[in-house]
Amino acid sequence: FLFRFDAWRGRAMPAKLTRGQLVEISGLKAPVFTPEEWRKETSSYDGPKEVNGQQGQLTEWDEEKGQWTVATFGADMVAVPESCLRPLVAEDLQDYDITLGPAS
Repeated sequence: FLFRFDAWRGRAMPAKLTRGQLVEISGLKAPVFTPEEWRKETSSYDGPKEVNGQQGQLTEWDEEKGQWTVATFGADMVAVPESCLRPLVAEDLQDYDITLGPAS
């Protein structure tokens, strides 16, 4: 693995994020949009969402835009730049009742 410095926690972390990984969103300058393919035709779209501080799972990487689609634990699908994502570690998830898979 390649590692980079994690300024949030003061420790090394994997240099690349991977699909399925659990993350925290932070550092966004403005609310973010739900990717079009995730907007339901039958419901009204509320527009961009403020998601700083939310946690979720990486579902899809958009190489062209340099963004991950994140399924937040609050049930939103949002597109977030990789620079605004921090991988979660086991101690971040102590209050959740989940199972970590091989990509987490």
